[in-house]
Amino acid sequence: PRELEAISAILHGAADVERIVSRVAVGRCGPRDLWALARCLAGLPRLLAELGKLPRRDDVAPELAELDGFCAERAGELAAAIRPDPPPHLREGGVIADGFDAELDRLRAVGGDAVKWLGDFQARRAAESGIPSLKVGFNKVFGYYIEVTDAHRDKVPAAWTRKQTVRNAERYITEELKRFEEEAIGARDKSIHLEQRLFEEVRQRLEALPEHFLRPLQVVQFSRMTRKKKSYPCYGMQWGAALYLYPIEEDLVEHYDQPPKPAQLNEARMYGGRWVQEGRSWKLVWTEEAIKDFYLNNILIHELGHLLDDRNSRPVDRERFAEWFAIRYGYLPTRHLRARPHSAPRHASKR
Repeated sequence: PRELEAISAILHGAADVERIVSRVAVGRCGPRDLWALARCLAGLPRLLAELGKLPRRDDVAPELAELDGFCAERAGELAAAIRPDPPPHLREGGVIADGFDAELDRLRAVGGDAVKWLGDFQARRAAESGIPSLKVGFNKVFGYYIEVTDAHRDKVPAAWTRKQTVRNAERYITEELKRFEEEAIGARDKSIHLEQRLFEEVRQRLEALPEHFLRPLQVVQFSRMTRKKKSYPCYGMQWGAALYLYPIEEDLVEHYDQPPKPAQLNEARMYGGRWVQEGRSWKLVWTEEAIKDFYLNNILIHELGHLLDDRNSRPVDRERFAEWFAIRYGYLPTRHLRARPHSAPRHASKR
């Protein structure tokens, strides 16, 4: 039947979702796993539309219809984070989509503009020195250089530093070219490191937890959604079997219109954040090491506590349980404190 042919066409490119979810749950998913998951989730609305055309459509996976909006939203977020057809590993970069992270975009722009910059630099140096045949090149051993043939060696400015002698030519370096080399090569390394860091640190942190904690977990994702309200910070959210972490400002400084509450002061003190009053406003200042500790050992574990809490229904009790869970399995183990017996708070007991 035509309906089944349409359904078959949609499912033709479907990946092994169960396998991907299992890899995500243990923190061993690769870039292509997430991209395949995004494609499968994006195809679900079309699949449901075709299933809706069947005579007994209400009998065909009715529970999937409830996930229609959720899957479409998650597919959009994954597609915004991961480039289409990404490389299989993170070690070479090129995984995170353009526009997902401003700092990563800036670092990539440095590398992407390298060809144009070098062309402008070569033309400018040729005009200034009167050596029209000079060439700017690069090799992995010596880096960037300006090559001048022996016929024009006497025109080389005194400020240029000789770098290498080759057949019928000399190679030089200038301070400007040296600075560009450091930034261009460094930018690529930094961008790769930036892509790898969040993937790896979250994976390692999850591996440190008991295996049964991770069974319900399907996705850990860094979301582009608004990270906080102006009056009160919000760093993460648990939704179904997924945990979402919201990034903070790039300068590691957060600004608020209201003074911090005691719980906020205590939380910042525990993880190395510093509240500072500036007139009628306040700012929360982090270091790179402190914010990494805060996200990995507090926010991530806190949201996992919400996911695992099958004992409470009232929001206040669920929040208290998540706070206890984050201290018990996030803060205390990473402080290398002497192990002491801990029990869940009374409000966390099953009713």
